[in-house]
Amino acid sequence: MRTRRLWLSGVAATLALAAGLAGFGGWAGTAVADSTTPTTKPNAKDLATEVCEDMVRDAVISATGGPLAAPQAGVWTGKRYTCTYPLTAGQLVVRVDTYSTKKKARSAYTKLLKATKVDQKLAGLGEEALLAKNGQVVAEKDHFVLVADPSKLLPKLSKANTALAAVEAVLSCWVGTGGV
Repeated sequence: MRTRRLWLSGVAATLALAAGLAGFGGWAGTAVADSTTPTTKPNAKDLATEVCEDMVRDAVISATGGPLAAPQAGVWTGKRYTCTYPLTAGQLVVRVDTYSTKKKARSAYTKLLKATKVDQKLAGLGEEALLAKNGQVVAEKDHFVLVADPSKLLPKLSKANTALAAVEAVLSCWVGTGGV
């Protein structure tokens, strides 16, 4: 019986590891390291576009309880990538600004912090994050400042919950990205 439990524990650990490695697939072309494959560090542009990935869409749908009215769409403008999630009850806009250094991203976040009416700081999201009184969620991670703006959602939806769900989904993709 002990041998069977050990075997089942090994199987469970292997499946958990495989599931964890599958999560790295969001790195747009990043290879999983083994003894023969060189690792490729994700680049900032690939990571920024993850704000428009299906995992984020699914988090938005789950938070709002309804489908999207149309597919989400993203666009680059300079160093900002913006993804719009059209819902039957308005739209959520998620944008990420990319910076050449972590110091510049931190400075931009600090500037946003000073200009925002903060409801609360959010521990455990990125390096720093906040929830604004208007439901907007702002997070800073590595070379990025991420903003989920629910201002165009109808009042029947929880703006804060919708924005937070999107930001949590994006940041879960960015775990372990290091100083891109």
